[in-house]
Amino acid sequence: MMKSYFYHHDHLKRYLSSKMAFFVAAAVGLAVLFVISIASSSASTNLNSFEMEAEGSYSLLGGDTKTLAQSLAVFAAKRSAVQTAARYFSQKELIELFGKKRLEIINITADNLTSATLQENWPRMDNQTICSVRIKLVIKPSDFIEAQIENLQLEKKVSAQSYREEMEPVISNELLPGHDIAEAYRLIRIQSLRTAVIYLDRLQQKYPNWPVIFEVKALVFYLQHQPKKMEAALQKACELGSQSGCSDLKMFTRSKDQP
Repeated sequence: MMKSYFYHHDHLKRYLSSKMAFFVAAAVGLAVLFVISIASSSASTNLNSFEMEAEGSYSLLGGDTKTLAQSLAVFAAKRSAVQTAARYFSQKELIELFGKKRLEIINITADNLTSATLQENWPRMDNQTICSVRIKLVIKPSDFIEAQIENLQLEKKVSAQSYREEMEPVISNELLPGHDIAEAYRLIRIQSLRTAVIYLDRLQQKYPNWPVIFEVKALVFYLQHQPKKMEAALQKACELGSQSGCSDLKMFTRSKDQP
């Protein structure tokens, strides 16, 4: 019955596959604003870089620290800027979109970029404290190339892992959300789904309320043909404020009701 469900709902399969490219695009309460200033940057005159401003936010929940919330808010803003830059540079044929490795490259690039915080606020909304930031950064095609090289090195490291290392992944205490979630996408790409679930469970201890983790878990459960676990993961992402998680949950629930 489970396999029949997934194989006979092609519209759901296509929808979730398309969502894979956007799963990490937003953290809790993310709002993004881009100001592309091609003319204002001397390096931008040859279209090889541009300066951007982006906004991101993250709701501080139980188990989170202010440092963690700030890190995820900044990362959300950087990653959104990187996605925009990737599309721009790709259209200009300055970079390639990296195929199946795209999400790994995007997240690593976002982590590696240096940004300046223009504004940081901690408003209270609905009995929750929100970290809201506005950042400024410069993105170049070489940033993606450097991330691609780093990703190749990390992929070799994964390939060399022992069975014990796969089953007992060690998560660094350093706040590098892009590298952390890129590892999950890497495991999914190489079809190491069991290891991906174990890794995401460990990562959840580090980022207990980051909805992205539950969105990626939903993707893994989908690939494993486990609809109940997939639905539970999407439900959790939605409860944590992820708009994409709520949207995917609605689509999944609606598809279940169709013959």
